[in-house]
Amino acid sequence: MSKINVSTITNRTGTSGPVLSGVTTATNGFHVTSGSVGIGTDNPSSTGSNYGSLDISGSSGGEIFLSEDGTSKGNLFNYSADTNLVGLAAVNASGQLLFSTGGYIERLRITSAGNVGIGTTIPSDKLTVYKTNIGNPTGITIRNTETTSTYSHARLRLESQNGAAYGEIWADVANAGLRLGYNSSSTVKINTNGNIVLNNGSGIDFSATGQATGMTNELLDDYEEGNWTPTLTTTGTNFDAVAYQIQSGNYTKIGNLVTIRANFYTTSVTKGSASGNVIVTGLPFLPVDDLSGVCLHDIRLWDENPSTGASINTLGRIFFYRRTTFNGADTNLVVSDVRATNPGNLCQFFGQYYI
Repeated sequence: MSKINVSTITNRTGTSGPVLSGVTTATNGFHVTSGSVGIGTDNPSSTGSNYGSLDISGSSGGEIFLSEDGTSKGNLFNYSADTNLVGLAAVNASGQLLFSTGGYIERLRITSAGNVGIGTTIPSDKLTVYKTNIGNPTGITIRNTETTSTYSHARLRLESQNGAAYGEIWADVANAGLRLGYNSSSTVKINTNGNIVLNNGSGIDFSATGQATGMTNELLDDYEEGNWTPTLTTTGTNFDAVAYQIQSGNYTKIGNLVTIRANFYTTSVTKGSASGNVIVTGLPFLPVDDLSGVCLHDIRLWDENPSTGASINTLGRIFFYRRTTFNGADTNLVVSDVRATNPGNLCQFFGQYYI
């Protein structure tokens, strides 16, 4: 084997000082023991005075090729077509780019089809993330370092081919929730309690199910639960005072159908100059018509006269009916039918009506 040992190689004119210095060739290759190497430049760039560097400069850019037996496998390049572009390429049709750390352990791969794999050598989509770590999640973290609550969102955006339509998922700090949106409109929110919140006028569309004859709508746009307070009063002059031992009610609203339940027991009723029919008010919503009914579950009041039922009108009043005899006619409950003292008036009922 032949060797060349030199300390300095000057340019061919010998007039502008050393072009390559501190150079040796040995059994394990070609060495520059200090300084920087320039190809196509007499002044190779270096980021520090003690750093070694390789500076490749050409009138149309520069390249470093990696080859096997004369066949190029990949290159690092910069072309004058875009002077700000630095590229890394696997040039063969089936070539792939690998990125490794920790002793050549592969961490990321870009396939010849353009799929990116993190933690996998066979990414099946444009981005495939895989982590072999049982008991711990695998994921992608997107973080916005903006500290003001109004703008510190982290967002994932999914676009159509021309960008005319897109969907978004973002963490909304200002409104404390995870939001889903379409074409810049927020449509669904999952709040901090895990509840799903829909925009007003939106709901769950059941159009995937079969349609019944006469069907006009398949959108469930409201569900609500709450409490209401049943209050004993009259259609004329009200009672002077009513004292309750029990006074409670609750409701469930699904779409435009409201189901109510109520339970009250009066310990005393000061009638004063009260007049008119006896009613219960306090419904959470007003009915759409006068056709709704209430089922009396347990009722012991009205001066021992058996009660036969109740109805609701559009003003939100519940009217009660009774019979003076078992087979008698139904009449409205009036003030004189109400017990003034113990034993008081007990009423439990439930019913449904439309709004």
